[in-house]
Amino acid sequence: MLAALKKSRELQTLLLIVLGGLILRLWGIDHGFPFIFHPDEPTVVRSATGIRFEANPKHFDWPHLHFYLNYVLYWVFIKFRGLLQVLGFQNAIAAKIPLFWQDPLVFYWLSRVFNAFLGATTAIPLFLAGKKLFSPRVGLLAALALVLMPLHVHTSHFALIDIPTAFWISWALFFTVCAFKSNGSSENWKNYVLAGLFVGFAASTKYHGGLAAVAVLATFALSGKWLSNAKNLALSALASIFGFLIGTPYALFDFDTFVRTDSPVGALWQFKNVGSVAFMERLQQFFGVLSFAFAEEFGYVFIALFLIFVAYSTVKRRKENWLILIPALFLFFYLAGFDKIRSHYFLVTYPFIAFAAAAALDQIVLPLLKNRKLRLAVLLTIFSIPLYFSFQRSQILAMKDTRVSLYEWLQQNATYDSFMVYNSSSIEPVVGKISKDLSEKGLKMENIEGRRGFIIVYTDSEEGIDEEEAEFIEMFERVHEIRPNGRRGDTILIYAFDKTQAI
Repeated sequence: MLAALKKSRELQTLLLIVLGGLILRLWGIDHGFPFIFHPDEPTVVRSATGIRFEANPKHFDWPHLHFYLNYVLYWVFIKFRGLLQVLGFQNAIAAKIPLFWQDPLVFYWLSRVFNAFLGATTAIPLFLAGKKLFSPRVGLLAALALVLMPLHVHTSHFALIDIPTAFWISWALFFTVCAFKSNGSSENWKNYVLAGLFVGFAASTKYHGGLAAVAVLATFALSGKWLSNAKNLALSALASIFGFLIGTPYALFDFDTFVRTDSPVGALWQFKNVGSVAFMERLQQFFGVLSFAFAEEFGYVFIALFLIFVAYSTVKRRKENWLILIPALFLFFYLAGFDKIRSHYFLVTYPFIAFAAAAALDQIVLPLLKNRKLRLAVLLTIFSIPLYFSFQRSQILAMKDTRVSLYEWLQQNATYDSFMVYNSSSIEPVVGKISKDLSEKGLKMENIEGRRGFIIVYTDSEEGIDEEEAEFIEMFERVHEIRPNGRRGDTILIYAFDKTQAI
């Protein structure tokens, strides 16, 4: 009875963690609408919608599993929407939820919601892994750490491939833990196969997701039964290849394109594109990333707990600890070798960081605190820091982008013959939506000669306007300005001109 109640509380706590993580990720999910300002989101949505015409996306800069999953999501949605139309609900729904019928914008919304769901439910395999390897408390702490990591929360708002990759990696991590705990069992080959399969899914979502295979290798190395587990390791490798080809079958059927290095259509171009650095610079970047470079993205406390856990495990040398640390440190070291380092590259490490942070709390911090109330206070303090930054990032996304404010202002103030000149490609989608034919990039007098309309300056600050632009705009009257005040987007300054000024 007590065991059943305990399991019930664990499940309830896990569901609350997942629900809280989902709320954080859905808040502001329609950011930027009716525009898509992230340059990579169209790659996912257009590739997914294009599958209805051609099963082969014909570009391998990203693998294809997430494209196919989104295509299935779109197909189900379109069928459901068609059913509602047949039943006569189109007008009623359009009046209340206009986005429902707005293609392609609704597909971006669906893909974002899908990613938010994957981001929040990544807590589930982390909980299972923590419970299996250590205890239910470690599992719950790991799940909570993951859903509160600021960059993970932020990126879950976008139709990209990083969050799904971390989702598959978390399941691969769970099955490597199962393999570790079932070492020597005659049925353990199943855990190795499942771990390999999910590594393949991760690689088929984003190529360097396949590096999670190091977790399987760590399990094998730490098992101490290399001869008996050699067959299991081979089966895991085959399963990972199979998992990759399930999601990206045209890597085999269109192999010549897949191995191209001369353009983004080929997979090998990606490895060439990120570049590489010398060994000493790699070391410098490795320690930088592990300390301060992306500390806020990790939530500060989690990367600190990870480093404490590394130091502690070096002394204690528990195999269970190194099962987490070996793949984490390898991933950091590998990614630190890129010439172009971006914070989102390291999202593949987040399941391991969350797991290690939870284990550090359980093995190091909490044993030092004998008083229950003090433990609770310390835990609340630790988790409130990343919660604050995650809350802040979701709040910013929920606020109106300055470029959306520009669009609304132009809708109210521009007439059918208003000509617009602007200085940044960042506002081209906005200006183009008002009028493609009556706009031109370039703050030059010849661009406005004989016309009337608006000059739009998009800048990170008024000091950011270069001397030539400043000389040009000072001849005109500023009629409106849009300041970020904590929102996304830069400052926008709007000036009016008429035909007489342009002569």
